Amino acid sequence: MRYILLLAACLTLSAMATMARSQTEAQSKSGTQKAKITSQPEPEGASRDSSATENFEVVLRMVLRANGKVSDITVVKGAPDGLSEAAIKAAKNIKFTPAMKDGRRVSQWVTITYHFRMNKD
Repeated sequence: MRYILLLAACLTLSAMATMARSQTEAQSKSGTQKAKITSQPEPEGASRDSSATENFEVVLRMVLRANGKVSDITVVKGAPDGLSEAAIKAAKNIKFTPAMKDGRRVSQWVTITYHFRMNKD
C-alpha cells in the first residue's frame, strides 16, 4: 500500500512539474517579458553610512509605461522628513526597458523600495 501511495505521489509531482514547464514555455512563446530597470538613481538624502542610527524605507508603486516614461507614482509606505518626496523625485528618473507582450511594448505596474539611513540629531 505504501508503495502505491509513494508511486502516486511521484506521478503527481511529475505531472505538476510538466505543467509548470509547459506554462513557462507558453509564456516565453507568447513573447511576454517583464520590464527591466536599467538605471535606478539614488534619492537625495540616501546614505550608505553603516553607523547611521535610524533606518527608513519608502515603498513606491508606479507604472513603467510602454513609451519609456515613469508615471502614476504612489507612496505605499512613506517616511518622514521629506524622504518620501526624495524617493518620488528619484523614481521619476528611472530608466528601463519596457515590458513586452506578443512583440509589442506594454505598460507594467511595479513596486520598488528605497532605503534610507540617517543619524538622529
